[in-house]
Amino acid sequence: MSRYKYKFPYCSNRIITPCIIDVSKYVHKNDDILECKRALWDTGATVTVVSEILVNQLGLVPTDVKKVAGYDGKPVLRNVYKVDIMLNDDMRFSVNAIEAPLITTDVLIGMDIIVQGDFCLERCNDDQILRFEI
Repeated sequence: MSRYKYKFPYCSNRIITPCIIDVSKYVHKNDDILECKRALWDTGATVTVVSEILVNQLGLVPTDVKKVAGYDGKPVLRNVYKVDIMLNDDMRFSVNAIEAPLITTDVLIGMDIIVQGDFCLERCNDDQILRFEI
């Protein structure tokens, strides 16, 4: 069983954790692995989303284009990229991530990853603990 555990303040209304983006299988340059400080776990997102800034930083090339609708419900065409999201050494997810103009985070971890494990959020004193197990 693989486990991921992250503790953050209880007052937070968002679940933001670090992750690693690995695109070494998909592009060949020096910056093909990047530590993301802000990955938002979003149970309302069907798929994982990467920021435009991250796409440019890693020099990603789109593998597809899809029509998607965000929280406003308006369908738009977005580029799709193959990336690996790593939560720790034991948890690697190869996903087709959608590019979007994210402002406060680099990655939205969507249900395409979340449904692959047991997602649990619990309160412990003044902290919240995210547990994700496969």
